[in-house]
Amino acid sequence: MENFRAAKLIRRLNNILAVSIATFLFITVNLLAWTYLRRINMANKPSTALSSESIHILNSIIGEVEIFVAYEQQTDSDAQIFVQPVRKLLQEYRAHCQNFIKTTFIDINKQPRQIDSLRNRFGEIDGNSVVVSCGDRFKTITAFELYDLSNENDTVFCGEEVISNTLATLTSGNKKSIVFTVGHGEMSIDNPSASNGISSAVSSLKKHGYNVLTKHIADINSNSDDLDLIVIAGPRTEFIDTEVDTLEYFLSHKNGRLLILLSPLKSNGLDDLFFRWGIIADDMILVSKDSTDSANNGDNILRIFADHPITKAMTGMQLTSIFGATQPARPDLGANTSQLVITPLIESSLNTFAKLNFNKDKADRNFDPNTDLPGPIPIATLSERMLDKSTGIDISRGKLLVVGNCSFISNSRIHLLGNRILFNSMINWLTDDNQSLRIQPRILKQYMANLSKSDIFSIARWIAILPLFILLIGLYVSFVRRK
Repeated sequence: MENFRAAKLIRRLNNILAVSIATFLFITVNLLAWTYLRRINMANKPSTALSSESIHILNSIIGEVEIFVAYEQQTDSDAQIFVQPVRKLLQEYRAHCQNFIKTTFIDINKQPRQIDSLRNRFGEIDGNSVVVSCGDRFKTITAFELYDLSNENDTVFCGEEVISNTLATLTSGNKKSIVFTVGHGEMSIDNPSASNGISSAVSSLKKHGYNVLTKHIADINSNSDDLDLIVIAGPRTEFIDTEVDTLEYFLSHKNGRLLILLSPLKSNGLDDLFFRWGIIADDMILVSKDSTDSANNGDNILRIFADHPITKAMTGMQLTSIFGATQPARPDLGANTSQLVITPLIESSLNTFAKLNFNKDKADRNFDPNTDLPGPIPIATLSERMLDKSTGIDISRGKLLVVGNCSFISNSRIHLLGNRILFNSMINWLTDDNQSLRIQPRILKQYMANLSKSDIFSIARWIAILPLFILLIGLYVSFVRRK
């Protein structure tokens, strides 16, 4: 009897010891796998593996990077198209750099407190977006920047290129420099005034990591190699010849980028510069024939955008923009454009026209075919000078973007409709932000299984056969041993 009790006690201790060892091994293996993670891609076509360029960027990260994914899931297909590809991509990033990259997914509809905290920290976030933050610098990426919408047959995901370039920009010590000119009545970057100040727009640029300065054009010399972009926002007086020559030299010889936001019907002395770059800014005012293209206060509502990276987010999200008084800024058909690529980016609708000698006090909205321009009318035009179009190699030597309005970035309008997204897109593209790396995009394949309820139960039965068979054998062996 005592031997039986001793044997029973030893068997019980053996079972406890076996369970303890198994638990210890399970915890140890998982802890080692978590601490010393190494991923090996064994696919014949590594469509989910990161490129060598992305890995190089990840290996060079020193500080902590936070990536927030804000998504608005209306249907299951929304998650399939946006959330899942981004989640898989970020898993690859964390696998290579898990100690420095923190990812957070926030459902806009189900997590209102988290999304409010995100907006307080980074500003307005519209719909599906990815926010990449590093220290005091961040960048917001819209869902439509992550996809190539030109391909009608396949879903082309460009997330790795966009996010890797963003990481390279934010984690590098170099900041893009933007100069806002002063001395000609331009809108002030520090002025909180609703109509004449652009402090809100400039504050957003600074938060995105840009180095924003103000300078007189006379202070921009030929040695300004660290200058990435010049912005002339709403000039009200004319530029003298030497200033125009400085701008021309910056564009043509320094491969510079110049953004000019016009103050309508104000003489600026830039006509010759515009002509050399194939653009004409008529001294006219855009007029809407009816209320469909204008707000209650008379502002112009613009809905027609070109197929271009600057306006990609506007077209993809079906956003509109609202401008105050606007003049045409269109291609000059009489200019020499042999080495220029000219692209109208924004146009008015058919229900508009540009009126000469417009008098807002008389509310003159009658079209004169002899002097007025019928719609649609380009009101923002981009001109790029290429190195040599005959060689088939397109290398830009300068970029000039002229917009027939400056008030859309004012403190009173920058937050309206898609104005902020449009302005930030102009800045990003002109400074070549997120365009240094070229990474092969991924073709997303979607697989669907159409199963009825009976099909699902049939599959479940077949899957359950083996576990049930093993369970029955175990019960039988246990019964035999007890006997």
